[in-house]
Amino acid sequence: MHRPAPAVIGMHTADGALRCLLANTGLKYEYVNSRTVAISEKRVVSVDGYVVFEDAALIDVVSEFNNHTQRKIFIADPALATFRLSGNFRTDNVTAFLRLLENGFPITIKETEDSVTLTRSQ
Repeated sequence: MHRPAPAVIGMHTADGALRCLLANTGLKYEYVNSRTVAISEKRVVSVDGYVVFEDAALIDVVSEFNNHTQRKIFIADPALATFRLSGNFRTDNVTAFLRLLENGFPITIKETEDSVTLTRSQ
């Protein structure tokens, strides 16, 4: 589907301009290198109080949950970031999401009052 891009007026950083251009499109961007940006379909969205994800990288799902919670989730092992998963969870039920990770993947959850850290199980 083709649709016109919104006008981006004024002074913006590259990140700011990309966020404006891609807002509400279902697309995301990431830097491939210092001169190249890749634009792709978002595989994680928040809809009606749920985080919904399909074949999404764990890092993207965690990022979306972090938009809805005070206690942030951190991925300690970069290899975990690329795990692919699908599902949907209430935005206010991070505990259920964490239990899925712990029971379905080689992931150990370390929780403190302020944060949650995901590490690879040994």
